[in-house]
Amino acid sequence: MKGTAMDTKECFTIQVIHQPIHKREVLLHPSTIDRLEVDKKESIFILFGKTEGKVQLIASDSLDENTIGLNEALWKELRIPFPQLCLQVGWMKQSKQLRLGPILAVLTTVYKEGEAIFGNLTDYCKELALYCKKHCIFLYVFSLEDIGSDFINGYVNEHEQWVQKPLPFPDVVHNRIPTRSAENAQKSLLFFQRCRDESIPFFNDHFLNKWEVYEKLSPYEELKPYLPETVLLEDKATLEFLLAKHECLFLKPIHGSQGRKIFRVKKMNEWYELDYSTLNGEQRHQFSSYSSLVQNLKNRIQKRNFIIQQGLELLTYDGRPFDFRILCHRNDKGEWQVTSAVARVSEKEKFISNLARGGEQKKIDEVLARCMDVTKARQLLRFIYELSIETVTLLSREMDGLYGELGVDLALDQNMEPWILEVNSKPSKNMDLPSRPNTIRPSASTIVQYSLYLARFSHL
Repeated sequence: MKGTAMDTKECFTIQVIHQPIHKREVLLHPSTIDRLEVDKKESIFILFGKTEGKVQLIASDSLDENTIGLNEALWKELRIPFPQLCLQVGWMKQSKQLRLGPILAVLTTVYKEGEAIFGNLTDYCKELALYCKKHCIFLYVFSLEDIGSDFINGYVNEHEQWVQKPLPFPDVVHNRIPTRSAENAQKSLLFFQRCRDESIPFFNDHFLNKWEVYEKLSPYEELKPYLPETVLLEDKATLEFLLAKHECLFLKPIHGSQGRKIFRVKKMNEWYELDYSTLNGEQRHQFSSYSSLVQNLKNRIQKRNFIIQQGLELLTYDGRPFDFRILCHRNDKGEWQVTSAVARVSEKEKFISNLARGGEQKKIDEVLARCMDVTKARQLLRFIYELSIETVTLLSREMDGLYGELGVDLALDQNMEPWILEVNSKPSKNMDLPSRPNTIRPSASTIVQYSLYLARFSHL
């Protein structure tokens, strides 16, 4: 079955019927039963997420065509959280399954105290919930600690509040576990294995690391011209060789994020220069010998795995280097598209543009207008979008697991040539914040659309 685009006309009201009907009976309008082409004597299965019950359909003229009535006992068995709920309804004729939902669940960290219950994902989850409600999709948010043996104590948005309810395992899981350590914990691995065993698709599969991304992309000839030379930092000879080849190098932790622990090394005429950022600001040291540089780096890097990446002379905005974050999503057809793009300008006298490190976010048009004419800027931006789509398409093809959202970091050198710096599988949700309250940004709506595609919901 193909993924189906959402349409509010497919919504049904699912409600408890307070009249004497058997637990295993479901009331529908006669015309709705006719559409299903089901023998009234034949049993079918009704599903809400991964919870199901065996029932018989009963025709009732007292219901309208878009209402389904359930006995209260069946309602509880299916773990439907409210006595009336608007949902999409799918019919799988071959397996005789009437599916209510679909259920999309976001896996992240839940903070028990404070207003931001899901940390910096709180506003994003609210947008997802708002969009899902408009399109009769059921959404909840949960953490690894909320998983039970046959249910999940998930959080549902009700009257602008997040309320915890015992809920079925979902149809699709959006993985937004915020740290690598939590994602690699035994509890996570067991949950993801259960998803595989029960055919519950989950995305984004795992955090990417910088070396893994380079290894997957570098064999593609069409991308090679846009990838800075990158190697694993294995010994001091590797660093020395590349310093003889490039005047500037960046050392980045393969599992790093938000611009942490990034070092810039430059070979000057008679000394070596080392720059790095700390919580107290940018630090710069000079060394008269290569051995003293290496010893200093060794003390700072310790046993962590790093890559060495070719340094680039980037275009600047007001004398500050900048790059782009291009956010890409899969849509309701499973195809990649650009959903948002911003420029990130580094703080004065700094070389890192990440917002977490003091970088400033600006509109791409505004930044490019300082560097080139409007026609050139439009052509270049169109190419950057195409390059980003090609990058995520090839990368998602090479990676294990499903990916529906990737952030591509690109930059322009002094010759206005684009370079692919990084690809992130858990991009920040502070990059494309909505301009007005209660608006839904494309990066939220497209996540829901891709989830519906994964749910394989075949509508009535």
